[in-house]
Amino acid sequence: MRYPNQVWELEVPLRVTHFSSPDEVEQLRQDLHAAKQEVYGSSNPSSPATIVTWRARVSCSLRDKEIGRPQSTGERPSTNGHRPVYFPRVGVVDAPVRYFETLGVGEKLVGPAIIESPVTTVVVDPGAAVERTRTGSLLITP
Repeated sequence: MRYPNQVWELEVPLRVTHFSSPDEVEQLRQDLHAAKQEVYGSSNPSSPATIVTWRARVSCSLRDKEIGRPQSTGERPSTNGHRPVYFPRVGVVDAPVRYFETLGVGEKLVGPAIIESPVTTVVVDPGAAVERTRTGSLLITP
């Protein structure tokens, strides 16, 4: 009985970073057959090879400098305010609204509170605390 569609999954390292010629593709096919011979003790080098799965490992440097910190535009909102906010099991609360730019490093607020910035709004639940870190992040403690 003939089994024309047998699948053999083998890991074979690539010799090139990209294929630029038919000879490089042929070398990969030969490497696949050599791996099959080594692992399973048999191979048919004249048969075609099919790639079932590509896997890649990539490593790169994410940064070569210290993590940056947000820079102030120099513009400060003129006022903070209050806003009615609904919280489950608490109801509507008059929550203070603080602009991110007005929070000092190490300053802590206890919720309920709202922190606004040009890119996001952070809601601090009642009883939770928020602190602006030296890196410019907000650390929320539930």
